[in-house]
Amino acid sequence: MRPAMQVSLLFLSTGLYAADLGAPEVVDYGAPEGWEVERALPDSTWALLEQEGGRITLVPLALDTIALPTLKAWNGSDTLLLAPPLLVVERTMPDTSYAVSPFPAPAPFPVPPGFPDDYLEAHRFWLVWGEPPRSLLFPVLAGAAAVAAAAAIMVTARRRKRTGPSGVSPGSDAVPALPARILALLDCPAMASGDWKTLFMEIDRLTRTLVEARFGLDTSALTYRQMSAAMRGRPDWKRFVEDFSAVIREVTLQRYAGWGTTRDEAAALVRAMADSAGKWLK
Repeated sequence: MRPAMQVSLLFLSTGLYAADLGAPEVVDYGAPEGWEVERALPDSTWALLEQEGGRITLVPLALDTIALPTLKAWNGSDTLLLAPPLLVVERTMPDTSYAVSPFPAPAPFPVPPGFPDDYLEAHRFWLVWGEPPRSLLFPVLAGAAAVAAAAAIMVTARRRKRTGPSGVSPGSDAVPALPARILALLDCPAMASGDWKTLFMEIDRLTRTLVEARFGLDTSALTYRQMSAAMRGRPDWKRFVEDFSAVIREVTLQRYAGWGTTRDEAAALVRAMADSAGKWLK
């Protein structure tokens, strides 16, 4: 008995389909009756809705001639390659819709039949109304606003010169009490519970208060690098940065990195900060 021989043929399809972009289209590969056909795999140019043997329902997604895949069919030990039909996706609008004629210049504006020759004059409102009335209200308001702005700037400048940007005058009671306020952190709840982020938020606030009182800077919107740049050129600014470098480093690590520390290390830092603050406020 002779063994069954596998035959591989190329079944050429002569189908030509014209489809609209985005509209379902049925394509027939022309598979012989009774043969099984593999499932078609779509790509970015078309989507598969349904397949029954060699008949597939698809949706074109590209405005082009779509290259459908070659499908494999088999009947027992015999195989067959089904060549894809041609699928040409046409435009949804005629070619004439893409040709736009230029508008005439100037655009025609004829007088409607039965109307007087001066009918269009009434539609030229800029001629009928004439020039707008001249009013002194806007110049007066603009001048008043300028005077008010200048006065506000002068008052603010004098207030800052007298009290400093933080509102804390070097001669006020708040500045000499700053070392005591720093030492009070040793008994605060954050120190007792080990809430280092809250503790160093308060250390950060007191450090900024010291900078504002000593150098007259408004530190509310500045980073420590910006504060150092703003103090550059002022007397003893470099020594101040060196004295508080450990404080600044710990504030950065504890507030923004959650570094963690011990109660003894935090207490030692607070005592050193209070001692340095007392020297700088003399």
